[in-house]
Amino acid sequence: MSLSEALAVNTIGTVFKDDSTIVSFDEFKYFTGVTSLGNGQITGCSSLTSITLPKSIKSLPQVSVFQNNSALVRISGWEDFDTVTHYMFQNCTNVSEIHASSLSKYLNINYRSDTSTPFYYSTAITRGLYINNKLVTDVDIPYGTSVINGYVFYKNNTINSLTIPSSVTIVNSYAF
Repeated sequence: MSLSEALAVNTIGTVFKDDSTIVSFDEFKYFTGVTSLGNGQITGCSSLTSITLPKSIKSLPQVSVFQNNSALVRISGWEDFDTVTHYMFQNCTNVSEIHASSLSKYLNINYRSDTSTPFYYSTAITRGLYINNKLVTDVDIPYGTSVINGYVFYKNNTINSLTIPSSVTIVNSYAF
């Protein structure tokens, strides 16, 4: 598929549902005509280890979009969402890397519950956030941030230190 063909795609339907042959879908970032993902669209991909989401997707309102991707380790492009709903990664037990380009954008994600977060079902030994491909171990919340959303660092076990500026007036439940 050419880049222009990828750009023209506006839905992926169920073409990837239960596809055990796909190992990586980092090319998904070029499918900028796709603005949402529905329930189960990328589910049951037992060999999928890495996916990069297009910036055109702003919310994940459907449940279980990535359910049963048992080999999934790395999710990139995880910062442009306003809302992520329940059971998004059910039975994705190997998720250990969430990649974003900006901590400020990542902090704005509204997780509906603990089951919305990429690490909820993960049993990986290390679970961490990467900003520009660098593991975040020292979190320095940017000045000007007023709210730290719930579950934003839930089950992230790579944080060694945390600096919260005086501009933060609300830290929602289970932020860390």
